[in-house]
Amino acid sequence: MYAIFKDNKLKTFSPKTPDTVAGETFIEISQETYSSFLDQQPHKTINTSGELVDCKIIKDSRLQAKYKKDADIQKITYDFSDGRVIQVRPDDVSNITIAIGKEYSGDWVMADNSIASVSTNDLKIALAYGISQGETIWQEYMDKLK
Repeated sequence: MYAIFKDNKLKTFSPKTPDTVAGETFIEISQETYSSFLDQQPHKTINTSGELVDCKIIKDSRLQAKYKKDADIQKITYDFSDGRVIQVRPDDVSNITIAIGKEYSGDWVMADNSIASVSTNDLKIALAYGISQGETIWQEYMDKLK
């Protein structure tokens, strides 16, 4: 879960730590809304303090590379080319792997929060693609650190 505070600070929290948001004024948003919010901010990113900042003022290119890598990792999806688009972010990889292990076929929540049927083979294809994309993103990040 995410929260955008009135002072443009973004703070992440989970149901296990409600005290982190106690007494604060916030609007809870979804991951999709969060990604859309960042996409609409030209040259903007979230710094380690949770503040929305202009990338141009972050002089450390290593830090810029980290922010880009983090944002790109959270946008990994696989498009089945039939209207279904599944998220394959690091958090999703675990669920997909478990489903594959159980040879699951059935309903799955897609990236747009719609429900669509998937087969075990669909999940295997999406997982392989997601891992490949993640590797590419990490390699680009490491190349920028050299």
